[in-house]
Amino acid sequence: MKMIENAVMIMMIRERLLIRLFPIILVFGN
Repeated sequence: MKMIENAVMIMMIRERLLIRLFPIILVFGN
């Protein structure tokens, strides 16, 4: 169960990082 919980935590952290970096990626993409 703990391994699943860790995976969920990593997924949530990744989503937060992606949401923060997405605008920067868009700016550099343009």
